[in-house]
Amino acid sequence: MSNDSAVGQRRAGQSALLLAAFGVVGVMPVAPGGWHVPMAIAVSVMFLAAALTQDRVTVSVALFCAILAGTAVLNPWRFWPMHLVVPLFVYVVAVTLLPSLRDPVTGLRWGRFDRGTVGLFVLVVVGSSTALVLWYALARPNVDDLRAQIPSWPTWLLPLAGLGFAVVNAIIEEVVWRGFFWELLRRAVPATWAVVLLQAASFGLIHIGGFPRGWMGVAMAALYGLFLGLIRQRAGGLVPPIIAHIIADAVIFAILVFGIAR
Repeated sequence: MSNDSAVGQRRAGQSALLLAAFGVVGVMPVAPGGWHVPMAIAVSVMFLAAALTQDRVTVSVALFCAILAGTAVLNPWRFWPMHLVVPLFVYVVAVTLLPSLRDPVTGLRWGRFDRGTVGLFVLVVVGSSTALVLWYALARPNVDDLRAQIPSWPTWLLPLAGLGFAVVNAIIEEVVWRGFFWELLRRAVPATWAVVLLQAASFGLIHIGGFPRGWMGVAMAALYGLFLGLIRQRAGGLVPPIIAHIIADAVIFAILVFGIAR
Protein backbone atom coordinates (compact mmCIF):
# COMPACT_ATOMS: atom_id res chain seq x y z
CA MET A 1 0.00 0.00 0.00
CA SER A 2 1.33 3.41 -0.95
CA ASN A 3 1.92 6.10 1.62
CA ASP A 4 -0.82 8.28 0.05
CA SER A 5 -3.32 5.42 0.33
CA ALA A 6 -2.42 4.85 3.96
CA VAL A 7 -2.82 8.54 4.72
CA GLY A 8 -6.17 8.59 2.92
CA GLN A 9 -7.44 5.59 4.85
CA ARG A 10 -6.28 7.11 8.13
CA ARG A 11 -8.09 10.37 7.39
CA ALA A 12 -11.24 8.49 6.36
CA GLY A 13 -11.14 6.59 9.63
CA GLN A 14 -10.73 9.81 11.60
CA SER A 15 -13.62 11.40 9.73
CA ALA A 16 -15.92 8.44 10.39
CA LEU A 17 -14.95 8.46 14.05
CA LEU A 18 -15.63 12.16 14.49
CA LEU A 19 -18.94 12.02 12.63
CA ALA A 20 -20.07 9.08 14.76
CA ALA A 21 -19.20 10.91 17.99
CA PHE A 22 -20.93 14.05 16.76
CA GLY A 23 -24.01 12.10 15.72
CA VAL A 24 -24.41 10.37 19.08
CA VAL A 25 -23.91 13.59 21.04
CA GLY A 26 -26.23 15.45 18.68
CA VAL A 27 -29.23 13.17 19.25
CA MET A 28 -28.79 12.78 23.01
CA PRO A 29 -31.08 15.75 23.82
CA VAL A 30 -34.04 14.01 22.14
CA ALA A 31 -33.13 10.40 23.01
CA PRO A 32 -34.96 8.53 25.80
CA GLY A 33 -33.21 8.87 29.14
CA GLY A 34 -32.49 5.15 29.28
CA TRP A 35 -30.29 5.47 26.21
CA HIS A 36 -27.98 8.08 27.67
CA VAL A 37 -25.64 5.72 29.53
CA PRO A 38 -24.93 3.40 26.57
CA MET A 39 -24.61 6.43 24.29
CA ALA A 40 -22.08 8.00 26.66
CA ILE A 41 -20.15 4.73 26.80
CA ALA A 42 -20.14 4.56 23.01
CA VAL A 43 -18.72 8.08 22.68
CA SER A 44 -16.08 7.28 25.33
CA VAL A 45 -15.00 4.27 23.28
CA MET A 46 -14.80 6.53 20.24
CA PHE A 47 -12.53 8.89 22.17
CA LEU A 48 -10.22 6.00 23.06
CA ALA A 49 -10.15 5.03 19.38
CA ALA A 50 -9.38 8.67 18.49
CA ALA A 51 -6.46 8.61 20.91
CA LEU A 52 -4.89 5.88 18.80
CA THR A 53 -4.80 8.22 15.81
CA GLN A 54 -2.35 10.51 17.65
CA ASP A 55 -3.87 13.47 15.80
CA ARG A 56 -4.12 16.34 18.27
CA VAL A 57 -7.28 17.96 16.96
CA THR A 58 -9.07 14.64 16.44
CA VAL A 59 -8.25 13.59 19.98
CA SER A 60 -9.18 16.99 21.39
CA VAL A 61 -12.62 17.27 19.83
CA ALA A 62 -13.38 13.59 20.49
CA LEU A 63 -12.46 14.22 24.13
CA PHE A 64 -14.90 17.12 24.27
CA CYS A 65 -17.67 14.94 22.79
CA ALA A 66 -16.96 12.23 25.37
CA ILE A 67 -17.09 14.76 28.20
CA LEU A 68 -20.29 16.28 26.84
CA ALA A 69 -21.95 12.86 26.60
CA GLY A 70 -20.69 11.77 30.02
CA THR A 71 -21.87 14.86 31.86
CA ALA A 72 -25.27 14.60 30.15
CA VAL A 73 -25.80 11.36 32.06
CA LEU A 74 -25.18 13.05 35.41
CA ASN A 75 -26.68 16.41 34.45
CA PRO A 76 -29.60 16.00 32.01
CA TRP A 77 -30.18 18.75 29.50
CA ARG A 78 -32.91 20.58 31.45
CA PHE A 79 -30.67 22.63 33.76
CA TRP A 80 -29.35 25.78 32.05
CA PRO A 81 -26.52 26.46 31.62
CA MET A 82 -24.83 23.56 33.36
CA HIS A 83 -25.43 21.18 30.45
CA LEU A 84 -22.70 23.09 28.60
CA VAL A 85 -20.77 24.86 31.37
CA VAL A 86 -19.83 21.59 33.09
CA PRO A 87 -18.42 19.93 29.93
CA LEU A 88 -16.47 23.06 29.01
CA PHE A 89 -15.02 23.29 32.53
CA VAL A 90 -14.05 19.62 32.56
CA TYR A 91 -12.50 19.99 29.11
CA VAL A 92 -10.44 23.00 30.19
CA VAL A 93 -9.18 21.04 33.21
CA ALA A 94 -8.34 18.06 31.00
CA VAL A 95 -6.32 20.04 28.46
CA THR A 96 -4.60 21.88 31.29
CA LEU A 97 -3.43 18.55 32.67
CA LEU A 98 -2.61 17.27 29.16
CA PRO A 99 -0.56 20.01 27.49
CA SER A 100 -0.28 18.01 24.28
CA LEU A 101 -3.97 18.77 23.63
CA ARG A 102 -3.72 22.47 24.43
CA ASP A 103 -4.80 25.07 21.84
CA PRO A 104 -5.40 22.68 18.96
CA VAL A 105 -8.85 23.90 17.91
CA THR A 106 -8.36 26.38 15.11
CA GLY A 107 -12.11 27.00 14.92
CA LEU A 108 -11.81 29.32 17.94
CA ARG A 109 -10.94 32.51 16.07
CA TRP A 110 -12.14 36.10 16.45
CA GLY A 111 -13.45 36.68 12.94
CA ARG A 112 -14.05 39.95 11.13
CA PHE A 113 -16.85 42.29 10.05
CA ASP A 114 -16.62 43.06 6.34
CA ARG A 115 -19.44 44.47 4.20
CA GLY A 116 -20.88 41.07 3.35
CA THR A 117 -20.74 39.95 6.98
CA VAL A 118 -22.50 43.11 8.16
CA GLY A 119 -25.30 42.64 5.64
CA LEU A 120 -25.84 39.02 6.65
CA PHE A 121 -25.55 39.98 10.33
CA VAL A 122 -28.32 42.59 10.04
CA LEU A 123 -30.55 40.17 8.13
CA VAL A 124 -30.13 37.48 10.79
CA VAL A 125 -30.66 39.86 13.73
CA VAL A 126 -33.83 41.38 12.30
CA GLY A 127 -35.17 38.05 11.06
CA SER A 128 -34.51 36.12 14.26
CA SER A 129 -35.94 38.83 16.51
CA THR A 130 -39.10 39.01 14.39
CA ALA A 131 -39.44 35.22 14.33
CA LEU A 132 -39.12 34.97 18.13
CA VAL A 133 -41.81 37.57 18.74
CA LEU A 134 -44.16 36.02 16.17
CA TRP A 135 -43.68 32.50 17.55
CA TYR A 136 -44.46 33.67 21.06
CA ALA A 137 -47.49 35.70 19.99
CA LEU A 138 -48.99 33.04 17.71
CA ALA A 139 -48.08 29.80 19.50
CA ARG A 140 -48.87 31.19 22.99
CA PRO A 141 -46.53 28.63 24.61
CA ASN A 142 -46.31 27.76 28.27
CA VAL A 143 -42.84 28.96 29.25
CA ASP A 144 -43.38 29.17 32.99
CA ASP A 145 -40.38 26.88 33.56
CA LEU A 146 -38.16 29.43 31.82
CA ARG A 147 -39.71 32.36 33.67
CA ALA A 148 -39.00 30.56 36.95
CA GLN A 149 -35.27 30.89 36.19
CA ILE A 150 -35.47 34.70 36.06
CA PRO A 151 -34.11 36.11 39.34
CA SER A 152 -36.49 37.96 41.65
CA TRP A 153 -34.64 41.23 41.32
CA PRO A 154 -36.05 44.77 41.28
CA THR A 155 -37.28 45.72 37.82
CA TRP A 156 -34.48 48.20 37.29
CA LEU A 157 -31.90 45.43 37.80
CA LEU A 158 -33.49 42.95 35.41
CA PRO A 159 -31.70 44.39 32.35
CA LEU A 160 -28.42 43.37 34.01
CA ALA A 161 -29.73 39.85 34.49
CA GLY A 162 -30.87 39.79 30.88
CA LEU A 163 -27.52 41.01 29.62
CA GLY A 164 -25.69 38.45 31.74
CA PHE A 165 -27.89 35.64 30.43
CA ALA A 166 -27.52 36.77 26.82
CA VAL A 167 -23.74 37.16 26.94
CA VAL A 168 -22.99 33.94 28.84
CA ASN A 169 -25.40 31.77 26.87
CA ALA A 170 -24.31 33.15 23.50
CA ILE A 171 -20.60 32.74 24.18
CA ILE A 172 -20.99 29.19 25.49
CA GLU A 173 -23.22 27.99 22.66
CA GLU A 174 -21.12 29.63 19.95
CA VAL A 175 -17.90 28.17 21.35
CA VAL A 176 -19.51 24.72 21.32
CA TRP A 177 -21.36 24.76 17.97
CA ARG A 178 -19.45 27.25 15.84
CA GLY A 179 -16.16 26.42 17.60
CA PHE A 180 -15.64 22.79 18.69
CA PHE A 181 -18.31 21.19 16.52
CA TRP A 182 -17.37 23.39 13.58
CA GLU A 183 -13.78 22.17 13.83
CA LEU A 184 -14.92 18.58 14.23
CA LEU A 185 -17.11 18.74 11.13
CA ARG A 186 -14.57 20.72 9.11
CA ARG A 187 -12.13 17.88 9.59
CA ALA A 188 -14.72 15.15 9.03
CA VAL A 189 -16.50 16.32 5.87
CA PRO A 190 -14.97 18.01 2.81
CA ALA A 191 -17.82 20.37 1.91
CA THR A 192 -18.46 23.58 3.82
CA TRP A 193 -22.20 23.36 3.14
CA ALA A 194 -22.26 20.01 4.96
CA VAL A 195 -20.48 21.56 7.95
CA VAL A 196 -23.06 24.36 8.08
CA LEU A 197 -26.03 21.98 7.79
CA LEU A 198 -24.82 19.40 10.31
CA GLN A 199 -23.93 21.87 13.04
CA ALA A 200 -27.30 23.60 12.48
CA ALA A 201 -29.19 20.31 12.89
CA SER A 202 -27.41 19.60 16.18
CA PHE A 203 -28.05 23.16 17.35
CA GLY A 204 -31.74 22.71 16.64
CA LEU A 205 -32.05 19.44 18.58
CA ILE A 206 -30.46 20.85 21.74
CA HIS A 207 -33.18 23.51 21.84
CA ILE A 208 -36.18 21.18 21.92
CA GLY A 209 -36.99 22.38 25.44
CA GLY A 210 -35.81 25.95 24.98
CA PHE A 211 -37.29 29.13 23.54
CA PRO A 212 -38.79 28.48 21.04
CA ARG A 213 -39.57 24.87 22.01
CA GLY A 214 -41.01 21.64 20.74
CA TRP A 215 -40.36 20.39 17.23
CA MET A 216 -41.28 23.77 15.82
CA GLY A 217 -38.63 25.21 18.09
CA VAL A 218 -36.13 22.62 16.85
CA ALA A 219 -36.82 23.67 13.26
CA MET A 220 -36.54 27.37 14.08
CA ALA A 221 -33.35 26.91 16.10
CA ALA A 222 -31.85 24.76 13.33
CA LEU A 223 -32.60 27.47 10.77
CA TYR A 224 -31.09 30.05 13.10
CA GLY A 225 -28.04 27.85 13.60
CA LEU A 226 -27.70 27.58 9.84
CA PHE A 227 -27.58 31.37 9.48
CA LEU A 228 -25.17 31.69 12.40
CA GLY A 229 -23.01 29.14 10.61
CA LEU A 230 -23.12 31.23 7.45
CA ILE A 231 -22.05 34.28 9.46
CA ARG A 232 -19.25 32.30 11.07
CA GLN A 233 -18.08 31.05 7.66
CA ARG A 234 -18.21 34.51 6.12
CA ALA A 235 -16.54 36.18 9.11
CA GLY A 236 -13.92 33.48 9.61
CA GLY A 237 -14.47 33.46 13.36
CA LEU A 238 -16.80 33.59 16.35
CA VAL A 239 -17.26 37.24 17.33
CA PRO A 240 -19.91 38.16 14.70
CA PRO A 241 -22.13 35.12 15.43
CA ILE A 242 -21.67 35.66 19.17
CA ILE A 243 -22.93 39.25 18.90
CA ALA A 244 -25.90 38.17 16.76
CA HIS A 245 -26.65 35.43 19.30
CA ILE A 246 -26.46 37.88 22.22
CA ILE A 247 -29.11 40.07 20.58
CA ALA A 248 -31.44 37.10 20.03
CA ASP A 249 -31.02 35.95 23.65
CA ALA A 250 -31.70 39.49 24.88
CA VAL A 251 -34.94 39.47 22.88
CA ILE A 252 -35.89 36.13 24.45
CA PHE A 253 -35.24 37.50 27.94
CA ALA A 254 -37.34 40.58 27.22
CA ILE A 255 -40.21 38.42 25.97
CA LEU A 256 -40.07 36.25 29.10
CA VAL A 257 -40.08 39.31 31.36
CA PHE A 258 -42.68 41.44 29.59
CA GLY A 259 -44.75 38.93 27.59
CA ILE A 260 -48.28 38.15 28.70
CA ALA A 261 -49.16 35.03 26.70
CA ARG A 262 -49.46 31.72 28.51
